[in-house]
Amino acid sequence: MRGIALKFGLAGVVFTVVLVTLGLGGGSNAARPTLIYAGAADPTYLDPALVSDGESFRVTEAIMEGLVYLKPGTTTIKPRLATKWLASRDGKSWTFWLRKGVKFQDGSPFNSSAVCANFNRWYNWRGAFQDASATYYYQAIYGGFKHNDVTGLSPPLFSSCTAKGKYKAIVKLRRKSGTFLPSLVISSLAMQSPTAMNKYGADQGELRNGSFVPTGSYAFLHPIGTGPFTFKSWTVGEKVELTRNNSYWGVKAKIDRLIIRPIGTPTARLQALQNGEVNAYDLAAPQDVATIRANSKLKTITRSPFNVAYVTIHQGPGSPMNDLKVRQAVAYGLNRSQVVSQFYFGAGKLAQECSARIDHVDAHAQMPAERFHHLRRQLRTVGSQ
Repeated sequence: MRGIALKFGLAGVVFTVVLVTLGLGGGSNAARPTLIYAGAADPTYLDPALVSDGESFRVTEAIMEGLVYLKPGTTTIKPRLATKWLASRDGKSWTFWLRKGVKFQDGSPFNSSAVCANFNRWYNWRGAFQDASATYYYQAIYGGFKHNDVTGLSPPLFSSCTAKGKYKAIVKLRRKSGTFLPSLVISSLAMQSPTAMNKYGADQGELRNGSFVPTGSYAFLHPIGTGPFTFKSWTVGEKVELTRNNSYWGVKAKIDRLIIRPIGTPTARLQALQNGEVNAYDLAAPQDVATIRANSKLKTITRSPFNVAYVTIHQGPGSPMNDLKVRQAVAYGLNRSQVVSQFYFGAGKLAQECSARIDHVDAHAQMPAERFHHLRRQLRTVGSQ
């Protein structure tokens, strides 16, 4: 057996947001001010179907929404643009009932035809759009396309989407899939305005030096969804600016403007916050958390998403890790609590489960000292060979 032979869950890495607690700056309206947020980089593009990075999704998730979403902090699927859904007995047909009265930010209606237009867009991509650099998440869930132009693509999962009236869409799959419904929470599969995509060339693109690049203006200047914010401008290297969607169907934003500035390092983002240049940022460095919490003007909000750090043991030809007892010695000898504490500066949590391919070693168990030192001696002996 080669590849990953041993995987110890170490920590759920805490996602830390830091913000000023004494009000938000930059807004003339005291009730709905401006929030200036520090991201780590510019978005790649503003068409979520064509990206896979968090900095892009940070922007597009404020503009666009999916049919469903996850209840915060859980894996429970909740209604969003779809109010309910039903799978057929064979799992190959999914019926979605859609929220009524919703409009895209360009004024066009959100309805079953718009839903099917999005599914059919993904399914009918050709040429450069089938490169993994363009449509990673679609391919990860749905496999191939109606016409596979790229070798190695699997048969497509999607078969068709049919609009039944204005507010019911039926999606048919070629085979049963347990990942289909959960996949609809992914930002890449958010609903976008077919009118805007057609008008601004969303399906124009090419490969340059092995990477996909949109050639239409949609992904840079005209992203349109149904979300609580609308796109205003993007100045690369400086800021993305969004404004409150006053026609939003749900709970409307409490700020008038959202400005996202790219600031490359956690240290620089913290300095910008302390200097009053920004009001909030995320991905705070663990070593900065204590400093931040000591400042009464700053506040941290910590979340524990599905980010898991772990230690793996690779087995290969001639590797000492091919010996079961060596792997056991490592398993029992790793002080996971100390690693989490020192590496994450108190901003991580020790995983409660230890997943396997570890030859039935329980990394939580307490090994008798005699047995532990015996295995450590074996590790040193094998490692010196």
